[in-house]
Amino acid sequence: MPSLLRYAVLAAALVLPSTQFMTRPLSFAPTINVTINKNPSTGYVFIAPTGTDGNGPYIYDKAGNLVWDGAGVVGGADAYNFHVCMYDRSPHLCLTGGLGHQGYAIGTAMILDANYRIVTSVQTGGPGNYADQHEFQVMAGGNAAVLSSYRSIPYDMTAMPYGVTMQQGFLMDSMFQEIDIKSGQVVFEWYASDHVPVNHTRVYPHSFGQVGDGYSGHSPFDYFHINSIDKSTKSLMYLVSARHTNSIYAINSSTHDVVWRLACPGTMQPSSSDFDCQGFNFSSQHDARWVREDTDTTTISLFDNANNGVNQTDIISAGMIIDLNHKTGKAVLRLRSLPTASAVGQSVSQGNFQALPNGNYFFGYGSSQAFGEQFINSKGYFEVNYAATWTTGADSVGKTMCYRTFSYDWTSTPANTVPAVYVYAQKVGSANTIYVSWNGATTVAQWAFYAADDKYGHYTTIGTTKKNGFETTWAAPKYSRWWRVDALDQFGVPLRSSANTNTFVPNAALVGACKSTECPVGPAWQAPTSSSLLSTPATTAAAAKPT
Repeated sequence: MPSLLRYAVLAAALVLPSTQFMTRPLSFAPTINVTINKNPSTGYVFIAPTGTDGNGPYIYDKAGNLVWDGAGVVGGADAYNFHVCMYDRSPHLCLTGGLGHQGYAIGTAMILDANYRIVTSVQTGGPGNYADQHEFQVMAGGNAAVLSSYRSIPYDMTAMPYGVTMQQGFLMDSMFQEIDIKSGQVVFEWYASDHVPVNHTRVYPHSFGQVGDGYSGHSPFDYFHINSIDKSTKSLMYLVSARHTNSIYAINSSTHDVVWRLACPGTMQPSSSDFDCQGFNFSSQHDARWVREDTDTTTISLFDNANNGVNQTDIISAGMIIDLNHKTGKAVLRLRSLPTASAVGQSVSQGNFQALPNGNYFFGYGSSQAFGEQFINSKGYFEVNYAATWTTGADSVGKTMCYRTFSYDWTSTPANTVPAVYVYAQKVGSANTIYVSWNGATTVAQWAFYAADDKYGHYTTIGTTKKNGFETTWAAPKYSRWWRVDALDQFGVPLRSSANTNTFVPNAALVGACKSTECPVGPAWQAPTSSSLLSTPATTAAAAKPT
């Protein structure tokens, strides 16, 4: 029999959140610490941390209050790239659920409706491998989506750069597909190994965790590492970011050819580039996006990590807006962001730089537990107006991360759930304290409270209170055994009723440790001094044997 001590040690090892809810005790939602809050844009924060005890998608308001706890929506997998997308002519939620491996994931892309229910999934087709976490984006019009994927292939490794000597080995080939969502048919696919030579890589085999050594199919050499794909609505070209070549590529959607390549390596090994970078550099970048395309000039944005844990080209990670002049062949850095928090210098992996509808930019710092927002001030420079850090509990810094963090407007009155309620009274006859929440609801402005003497009796109105954060606490003016709580919108219109909920009253042995508003959780539990107390005595067991 496993010892009680072993179970106690395992329980102590759990990374618990610093915020717990009476109406949602199993929640492991991260705690958000807002450090700068100077009139940020409207909308909510969308985050999907990994490396926690509650991996999954979460939504918060800009004050740091939890709005939706989505842990479990993708089953036992991790969630990545959680964002709002337009599908079937209405806002939906898009994410990839998958199992993380050596710098990539194996999974399926999913689309959820405003009720947080999965309405469809998107998978790669043809000879492609499973969907990877790095990119899932529904295209304009909502009929197609682009997905990233990784495949391990046997490969002739004799052309390795930097004097690395190898023979036959295994290559991690980056690829992406555009998929028709309804039919699942492949509209377009592209493989890095068909267009970018292995000697364009800027990493060594096994130089850090995500690269692989190339000697087995389970540890292929990841020479390219695709991490974003964006399709232009004007030229229809795909913009591809490759972390391990430190390059951005424009891909022709008809011929599959590389139209141009941008590489600004700085202090790292020089790379061939179709543009001469004017006094700036980037490396290990993520999240390259089209901003504008004119006849002579193309503008793109990206998140410059500037560090992959081994090689470094700058002391901070930053968002960049870059102008590419196709006549002069020059790349000019138009704007570069600032760190959103003094404690956040670099993100050695992951991260994003999201353009918001009001012209501001929102940042996720990937391997650093931080996100924020910046605007372009009257002098034409970035200025920080919102910053936050997050934690999943004690000793979580540096162990948890989030691939991308976004900001979007979002509205939901979940159709298939009701408010959750917990009711407490220190003793029968003393006033109740009521806790209420409704996971994912954004339209609740206030709560109305109703009481009754029995579960199915007549409920009378007792009072109302404004919604306050994820879980609202209300002190009732009187005692009642049974309660119901209604969610009301800003106009006082009822949205949904909770289940009829019984009052928890501590027994005589517990009541002395309780307060008028709650019973504190005990600091520890005491185990029997002997494990034999948990076993059936031998005489009893023998007597119980059938004859």
